Amino acid sequence: MAMAPTRKMIIAAVHLILWAVVIPSSTAQALAPAPAETPTNFSSELKVGFYQKTCPRAEEIVANVIRKYSKIDDGTIPGIIRLIFHDCFITGCDASVLVKNINGMQTEMANLNQLNTLRGLDAIEAAKLELEKECPGTVSCADVLAFAARDSIVLLGNPSYAVPAGRRDSLTSKMEDAAALPGPNMNAANQVQAMADRGFNVSEVVVLLGSHGVGRAHCFNSIADPKFVFVSPVQSVVIPLLDKGYERSVLYKHCRGIVSLNDTGRLMLESIVPLDPTNAATRKKHIVGAWGAQYYKNIMNGKEPLASDLAFAVNGATREFVYRYAVNPKKWAEHFNAAMIKLSTLNPLTGNQGNIRKVCGVLNN
Repeated sequence: MAMAPTRKMIIAAVHLILWAVVIPSSTAQALAPAPAETPTNFSSELKVGFYQKTCPRAEEIVANVIRKYSKIDDGTIPGIIRLIFHDCFITGCDASVLVKNINGMQTEMANLNQLNTLRGLDAIEAAKLELEKECPGTVSCADVLAFAARDSIVLLGNPSYAVPAGRRDSLTSKMEDAAALPGPNMNAANQVQAMADRGFNVSEVVVLLGSHGVGRAHCFNSIADPKFVFVSPVQSVVIPLLDKGYERSVLYKHCRGIVSLNDTGRLMLESIVPLDPTNAATRKKHIVGAWGAQYYKNIMNGKEPLASDLAFAVNGATREFVYRYAVNPKKWAEHFNAAMIKLSTLNPLTGNQGNIRKVCGVLNN
């Protein structure tokens, strides 16, 4: 009689499928176009009140739309915060992440680092539509995203902050550029270095990670992923920290059937797991910075689905900041807002560079 397959045997099989179907071969990587240069310039050309004369209600319009959409879809807020990080990290804050894969284009959206996982796009487009009615061809999609990110953070309970504006939109969006994004199994040292290459220090890297206090992760990128079980460089580091009860919850409650194959043989992302099992973003909204502080408590206690985040609680250079922000939500909120302002000024297009898109997801003709 044939022996029933064990969970480890099943994971091993899925692991082989993942590498065969999803992970690009060395040949494909060698043939891929070179990614764009790492953005390192923080613009001093942006200014607060940029649209005061040309579109005075711009920020108000964006805020109203984001508030409306956040009530319709609870993925709007974390989705927009993730969008601005991805946009600015890849080539700079130029709205290139918003461009859709249409007319045969393979944009940043098509990269495996964010394929079918970006949320909040409909809210950005809705805000842009309202702005085009109010003041056509005036407010860039890159600025809409920066305003929307601020508004999302305020809706989570952080204080408001002024957003310098004057960004222009990119003329291109290339799939290969998004390969630079940090992966879910990257160790803390490499993540810190990737951000240092873009002008951020260790404390700023740790404080920005607090955005993972809200939202969700695909099981495909979590501790349930076979790549974490077998080949992750951080596996041996975070396994001792990982709370066993939480791990079982991720594996068997949230991530049953991690992936499945559709008719074309491509892997679909089916299951998701909340980034914060305590749901502090909803329960403690009245406490400034509580949603961020809870994130640090979660990774200290081994209750976080992303191995790359857990690594920050054990790394010698980052652990101090994790502990500091876990006990001081107000200070975290202050530092987070400052880091978000800095992030939103990373390598933007200004002046006569780029253009102002009519629709954020479509490049102008």
